[in-house]
Amino acid sequence: MSRIKLIVIHRNPLEGKVDLHSSLQRLQKNEAAKNTDILINSAKMNRKIYVSLIAQIQNGEPGNICAAIQTLWKLLRKSYGDDVESLCYGCIEFATCLMYFSDGWKHRPETLSLCYTQFVERISECVSPMETYACLSGFIEDSVDIMNQFVDGNTLIAKAKRLINECILEGTKVNLDVIAKKVYLSPAYLSRLFKKTEQVNFVDYILQQRMKKAKLLLSSTDDTIVNIASKCGYSETNSFRRLFRKKVGLSPSKYREINRNE
Repeated sequence: MSRIKLIVIHRNPLEGKVDLHSSLQRLQKNEAAKNTDILINSAKMNRKIYVSLIAQIQNGEPGNICAAIQTLWKLLRKSYGDDVESLCYGCIEFATCLMYFSDGWKHRPETLSLCYTQFVERISECVSPMETYACLSGFIEDSVDIMNQFVDGNTLIAKAKRLINECILEGTKVNLDVIAKKVYLSPAYLSRLFKKTEQVNFVDYILQQRMKKAKLLLSSTDDTIVNIASKCGYSETNSFRRLFRKKVGLSPSKYREINRNE
């Protein structure tokens, strides 16, 4: 085993918080040193277990990833107990190592950088061990998706579609910028990849899913057209009526009338 090299996550001495920019810059500067093992604070962690977990995560199998996350969490809790700040620090330490070892780093550096940065921002806001665990799990799963992107873009698009459908179902804001941020890609790249994979424009796919929800609500509820338009993401009912007629060939009221008569 080659010499251990430790990445230090800098903290702002005035605020006691993680310095995101310094941490990420150090990670990027050390990316070229692939032949040097990046490990963790040896006083806190078992480096052999750490390296083994990273290899297990990179395997990509859901069962292996889940088992690795659970083992990692037990290790973190054993080392840091219930202290949320220390748990967050340990999670960031592991995330730094995972990014360094990642095969995807040389293929998707910008994507992984964004994933890493957003993770550090989110986990620094956690206030309980369970929130910390959820944040760590999400980061690891997202990282694996990114590592596999250069091999299979379908995985990424499937995730984007799932996120779109979740936003529409929940009635939350959904557009190219929102989804691109969640899958750690630039909007332009996601748009191109989506069209290439699905043979439909990103915006058109969102419209299709909104119309699908609208038809379901029209045929199965007594909700007003105004409310249905709002639930489908349209603040202006007239715009909703116009788009619905264009895509379905009937007005919302006529569609409801015909559907109820069947």
